[in-house]
Amino acid sequence: MRILSFDKEDGVAKLKVETELDLWQLQQLIKKDDFVKSKTIRQLFVQRESGREKGKRELVLLAVKTEKTDFDNNKHELRVHGKIVEAPNEIQRGVYHTIEIKTGTVLEITKKWTQEELERLKRSQIKMQVLKDEKILEDFFMHLNKNDRLVTYGFDQVKIAGNHGAVKVLLVSEEKIREKEFEDLVKLVESKSGEVKLVAKGNLSQKFKSTYQIGAILRYPIE
Repeated sequence: MRILSFDKEDGVAKLKVETELDLWQLQQLIKKDDFVKSKTIRQLFVQRESGREKGKRELVLLAVKTEKTDFDNNKHELRVHGKIVEAPNEIQRGVYHTIEIKTGTVLEITKKWTQEELERLKRSQIKMQVLKDEKILEDFFMHLNKNDRLVTYGFDQVKIAGNHGAVKVLLVSEEKIREKEFEDLVKLVESKSGEVKLVAKGNLSQKFKSTYQIGAILRYPIE
């Protein structure tokens, strides 16, 4: 996720979503009563002599006061629900709207940022990355086949390795990363200078996701 600008005094962060993983990060950042602004499709209304009539749907810039968020797995987008607080004159304020955020979206979040949220925002730029090539997965399966104890898998075993500081690379299936227990595991691995990779599409990725879903390449074997 790219930080385009950040106004600490006003609490306004302007961000660009670059990967699907950024959507997971945003879902952790956007809380109830935060203000989210982005371009979005909205029905316009036209005032006629006979009354107010529906117009066409257009791309407009508006802001909502967040009430809840949810992730659409089919469309791969984060949906931010709330009442409109800022919009063009043709759009009524105070009514509900859903802003759909996906890869490529530019948005602003206005809130009172906690230190933990600021740290998460910083981590989102440099730590967790979507796995773009399968070399790391090849290494995972190579160590697994050699049985040299330089990989482990399963939540409990990876957490034990994480507590020892032994995790060099944490591999997490994209389906699992949005679960709360995995967020805590990511924090643990990052706190001990481990990398985190999101396993998305690919031949070896499908094998990893169907069999393991979570695994780790280790710095050294652990008992």
